[in-house]
Amino acid sequence: MGAYWADAYYFDLLKSTRCVQYIKRPQADIRASYGTTAPVQWRGQAQRMYFYDGPTFINGQFQTVATYANGDPMAMVQGSVGLVGCHLESQAHWYTKKYMQPQWHANQHHALLAQFVADYLLQSRQMPLF
Repeated sequence: MGAYWADAYYFDLLKSTRCVQYIKRPQADIRASYGTTAPVQWRGQAQRMYFYDGPTFINGQFQTVATYANGDPMAMVQGSVGLVGCHLESQAHWYTKKYMQPQWHANQHHALLAQFVADYLLQSRQMPLF
């Protein structure tokens, strides 16, 4: 989803918050860059979500929506910016490897992504999209 682009090194959309590689964080359960699924807590519910070298978010103030297995933020909202480290937009063809096939979410993560946008980014305090 391009969350790294919000960091100070690129578009500088965040106040005091940095987007850093999750795989480099202490106690990260994934330690290398490759397509896999990560166990996360999404709004209090256990999920396995497609992960490919996604970020976590450190410093500053933001609302945490989801966390990785080590407790680091996986999805967050700060003002009118919502960022997600895993790929909720993942498609079925991303899960073609035999070990990945049982992890396919059957489009359920697409609904979670749409709900994330509706709940956190379409409120009157957020930037209007239309």
